Amino acid sequence: MCLEGLSKSQHHVTPFFHVDAEPIDLYGTKLLVNVDEFSEEDHFRDIQPYSLGWNVAAGTISDILASGGLPFIYFHSLSINQKWVKSYLKSFIKGISDLLGKYDTGFGGGDLAESEKWHYTGICIGKQFTELSRLGCKPGDLIYFTGYVGSGNLEACLKMYGNNHLIAPIMDHYPIRFRPRKNEAEIIHRYASACIDTSDGLLNGLMEISNLNQTGFEVEKLPYIRQALPVLKVLGKPVELLMICECGEYELLFTIPAEKDESFRKAVAHNSESIHKIGIVREDDSKYLTTKTHRIDFSDFKFSARSFASTSEYLEQISLYLSEHAFNYG
Repeated sequence: MCLEGLSKSQHHVTPFFHVDAEPIDLYGTKLLVNVDEFSEEDHFRDIQPYSLGWNVAAGTISDILASGGLPFIYFHSLSINQKWVKSYLKSFIKGISDLLGKYDTGFGGGDLAESEKWHYTGICIGKQFTELSRLGCKPGDLIYFTGYVGSGNLEACLKMYGNNHLIAPIMDHYPIRFRPRKNEAEIIHRYASACIDTSDGLLNGLMEISNLNQTGFEVEKLPYIRQALPVLKVLGKPVELLMICECGEYELLFTIPAEKDESFRKAVAHNSESIHKIGIVREDDSKYLTTKTHRIDFSDFKFSARSFASTSEYLEQISLYLSEHAFNYG
């Protein structure tokens, strides 16, 4: 995003892009503001309006959680597909409403229009309880992740390959709904040294934190979403696409100082199934994914989906990169 020529508000307290949601000090009250856009380019399936509404709201709110806050008021601007019938729109709004209810967040209003394709802009204002950003981790910090890797990329996969006769009978109507992380976030805010949401996928989150902090990472034993594994097997695609591709799962990727790790693990004991330790922050700029059989070096990974003319070309280049940068053990 180009911000050249735009000056920051006097109430804006951090450099752009160091946090997921922008902190605003408004006369002594610390607020967080986030604006997110969603459209068909995000590869969300629209066959289930409730899940679609739920997911766009969850994606908007995740940035507030990653920045040390919790949401308290929500707005949106919605341009509906002209083919949406009244019952479809009602179910879509119900999904948004139910997700907001998980955070005790009120709806402040919005705008409604029609077009050939749906388009959604979510706006969330939150209260910041902890100053948390993408900056702050150091070598030796532990890397954690909420939930399971790849739900957003699975959603995109099902949209692109949903007509496959081996996949459709099983997964065509399988709902993918991003999980609310209010309880986990309240604990993470007390312990984390850095945090980012995985709206652009796990690898992009890891790279962003590493580049900003001038560190590296080594991750392993990634908790992939299990429903994706048979789908990838049918398609003949590597499982690593779930962490590399850019349709994120809107989970929280964060680091914990080693000296706080024991206290943190005790604090999240009741959420042990939704929080996973996946690696460590390295002192050098090496960036590794380690599996049972091989290690993949991502230190020179610079692909962006927007740089390719088609999704198939993008996936082909990633598969080629994996084949060239995976080193077998033994």
